[in-house]
Amino acid sequence: MEEKPARWAALDAMRGLAVLLMLPINAGMEFRAIPAWFKHAPHGGMTIADFIMPAFLFALGLSQAFSLERRREKDGLARTLGHAFLRNAILFVFGSLGYFLVWQQGNWEILQMLGITGAIAFPFLFLAPPYRALAALALVCGIEALRPAFFEPGFQAWYASGIGGPAGAIPLAVIVIAASIIGGALHDRPPLLRGVAAAVIGVAILGSGLAFSRWIPTDKHMLSLSYLLIATGTACICLALLEGASALVAGRAKAGKAKARTDLRILGPLGRNPLVAYMAGGVLTLIARAIIPPDAGALLAWSASLGVLAIITVAAIILDRKGVVIRL
Repeated sequence: MEEKPARWAALDAMRGLAVLLMLPINAGMEFRAIPAWFKHAPHGGMTIADFIMPAFLFALGLSQAFSLERRREKDGLARTLGHAFLRNAILFVFGSLGYFLVWQQGNWEILQMLGITGAIAFPFLFLAPPYRALAALALVCGIEALRPAFFEPGFQAWYASGIGGPAGAIPLAVIVIAASIIGGALHDRPPLLRGVAAAVIGVAILGSGLAFSRWIPTDKHMLSLSYLLIATGTACICLALLEGASALVAGRAKAGKAKARTDLRILGPLGRNPLVAYMAGGVLTLIARAIIPPDAGALLAWSASLGVLAIITVAAIILDRKGVVIRL
């Protein structure tokens, strides 16, 4: 019987970290009592909230390179292509329903962005890593060349979305492509080497983003090059830290100092069911906003924000203990 490959614990934790931050920030963004540092930056600059979406895209890209190879070997090329198309289409449809039917407003939702971004990045995965890197660089150069004439007007038209609208899926796909190269290179390495390599790569990307920010302002809404680099580098450094934390937990379990759990207890369960957690969090957020007014005091606002997080986290842990993993 073929042995099932072990899950990449730090990758699950990476997804889980993005969801852990995304749930309370999304739930609290409409409440005036929630401080600005816990919300998306309204214009230029960055807050903690502005790192979440790139971190999720980075985690998506990390898994795509090796998961594509496994699926191709198991199902063949035609079924692999069909699965990718169906998955991205479902994400886009769910996102559209969430905003046009549930939220009752026209905007560009995270799931819509994930569906389109995933579709754009997917063909690049069939290239060997060196050619994928060159293709990603060419894509970045093309974006910057067309920015004044095409991308800036598109980003401005969807400025309120905070993620560039439909045109923003193209530069955001660069994060997925870059992460797929990193993920393919690190996946089969020992945990210590993975952590060290991720830290070195992350510092290099972050440093380049900070250097570019001297000439190109950091602006999430306009998806500036400096923002993309800073966010990607930060996500890679987070991966390195989570590798260290996962290795520590696994080491304690092996030494008999912990129970059977070998990953991070909250981040792991959230990271194994991230889309379910996100969508369920959206429903709870809608309920909280219907009950609590936007001008509620800080106690009620924070209770709603952290309450959504607590409920979804408990649900994710229960699903995880029952071995239930819902993925597209």
